[in-house]
Amino acid sequence: MQSLARITIMRIFPITILVILVTLTGSTSVWSGTKIIDTREIEEYPFNASSNRAASIKEGYNRISIGMTPKQVNEILGKPDEIRYLYEPRIKTGKRIGYTHWFVIRRLVKNGSVNDRDESLVRVSYNFEDQVIAIDSWGIVEEAR
Repeated sequence: MQSLARITIMRIFPITILVILVTLTGSTSVWSGTKIIDTREIEEYPFNASSNRAASIKEGYNRISIGMTPKQVNEILGKPDEIRYLYEPRIKTGKRIGYTHWFVIRRLVKNGSVNDRDESLVRVSYNFEDQVIAIDSWGIVEEAR
């Protein structure tokens, strides 16, 4: 029969380790079940990318293709402005099926209607095997060549 002290230590130990890791790393990482994803969001609004950043996103997003890795995408578009989880579509309590990188050119407000946000961005979706599964963009007007 295990002593009460040993049972208490075995229950508290994993929580203590987690608290220490979060404290030391300052990470807001969330366990996805298969890997750790560092989520990130834009903090200040309105958000406008620099003209160089906006140009690199507009010129580069057409070079992104299904199956690429985050490293390959980041070499083309740079570091993502936001990282969020990707959930099963059209399911109220869908499970996490991957994650998304958001490359934002413009967003006026954090929350609100499409008109309120007035967004221009590229969203790249990955599965948990770190492969691009979808590329979406909105608010990006392609200029005539």
